[in-house]
Amino acid sequence: MNWQERIKKIDKKRWLAGMAAVLIIAGALAVQLLGNERVAGERIQETRFFMDTVVSMQVLAEDPEAKAEQAFAAMKDLSDRADRFYSGSEIYRINEKAGQGPVEVDEDIFAIIQKGKEVGEKTGGLFTIAIAPLMDLWGFGKGMEPGKPAQEDIEEVLPLLDLEGITLYPDRNAVEIEEGMQLDLGGIAKGAVVDRGIEVLEELGVAAAFINAGGDIRVFGLKEDGTPWRIGVRDPRREDRGHLQDYVIEADTGSVVTSGDYERFFMEDGERFHHILDPRTGYPASGLRSVTVIGESCVEADILSTAAFMMGEEALDFLENYSDYEGLIINEDEEILTTSNFK
Repeated sequence: MNWQERIKKIDKKRWLAGMAAVLIIAGALAVQLLGNERVAGERIQETRFFMDTVVSMQVLAEDPEAKAEQAFAAMKDLSDRADRFYSGSEIYRINEKAGQGPVEVDEDIFAIIQKGKEVGEKTGGLFTIAIAPLMDLWGFGKGMEPGKPAQEDIEEVLPLLDLEGITLYPDRNAVEIEEGMQLDLGGIAKGAVVDRGIEVLEELGVAAAFINAGGDIRVFGLKEDGTPWRIGVRDPRREDRGHLQDYVIEADTGSVVTSGDYERFFMEDGERFHHILDPRTGYPASGLRSVTVIGESCVEADILSTAAFMMGEEALDFLENYSDYEGLIINEDEEILTTSNFK
């Protein structure tokens, strides 16, 4: 029996009065009713900073601090292993050995790379985990100063973004990339890390959880009042980080991921340049302001939102092909478009 099925309807006034008393004594408590047995749990919110973003987590459980700490530790470990700028990471080793043969990696990193290549090929290479040379050229790498590169430099790196230059050896979890290539898991790692955090919390038996890693969100269970989590879709042109009034997603399971042109960008000569780079042109993708994808897996939604962002007018048709995922698109004319089953 899941959390939602166990929650009983409680008179609103009695619930509020009871909760007020409990808050004074012991903080926010959630009561789960299992027949005649009452199991108390506490909802906490914690934040950490890694993957160059704020990662926030809400956990509803008994001893939630310890469980949240275990989830954060697992997430940080995976993010470190996927960070190409960290000299101890699996990705760093692959990039360092470019053109020198296969590099054996751990099972987690191999799975992320395999997923990235697999879905990237389905997008015709619009999503590519080999984007690192272009990201560095634009100065979107860690610790770099962003700026518009010369056209000849862009043309020089474009051949290095081809997914065909990545060879996988599943029998021994090995990855080989061609000389000059460099992998960057930035478009997929956050989703994988969020999925790992939720996986750990479910294994620990928490009643409900909410994780947000810079716009990559995944939830499960219900809040202590028995209602689903509410996730607003951000308006990409509101500087106060406000949300679209008519598009609030309610969920007790699944992921919501947004790719937009408003998180990382710079202005040069009055022109705006963002970090979602089109591997076909070498320039920031154009035509859309944001793409929000909803589905079960955060890593899948992460890839699909990035790929769809590259597609402009074709993004809606692309997302319609994925029956388990729905999307909301905001174009440059501020029109809001949704897939047929978007709720």
